[in-house]
Amino acid sequence: MASGTLPSLFEPSSIDGRILIDGGVVNNYPIDKVRAMGADVVIGVDVQHDLSKRDALLSATEILLQINNYRTVRDMVAKSKKTDIYIKPNIESFTVIEFDRTGEIIESGVLAAKEKLTELKEISSKAKIIRNPVDYKGLNDTITINRLIINGNNQHTERLCKGKASI
Repeated sequence: MASGTLPSLFEPSSIDGRILIDGGVVNNYPIDKVRAMGADVVIGVDVQHDLSKRDALLSATEILLQINNYRTVRDMVAKSKKTDIYIKPNIESFTVIEFDRTGEIIESGVLAAKEKLTELKEISSKAKIIRNPVDYKGLNDTITINRLIINGNNQHTERLCKGKASI
């Protein structure tokens, strides 16, 4: 929930007494931190939208998203070069709230990954297999939605949208 909390568009999320917003505001593609944690190989998937054209900036929301995206789009030039395998699915026709198009979004990622299949197989053939399973006990997989506002939806009732989100 916090990861989708874009400043000035959504309320920040409160988790364990901390107020959180989308991590992309600080570091949308933390490759240096991943390397510092000891990663030998980084396979990165860039799902950042490119900057919009001037004629597409027709609302305050679009302008705020453009401001948020400006730094991250610029930073990706250098960060993508530090990535061993850089995958960029074509997601320009999707928005961050199109949960009903999940299948199409995943397919876009699959197609982009297939373009890198030779490189992925090469890295895979060199990988050291570590047989220590990660212990996921104690992880909390529950989220709480405090408020949901649906704007611009002309196809479905608010009740249906909240029902799909199990709210």
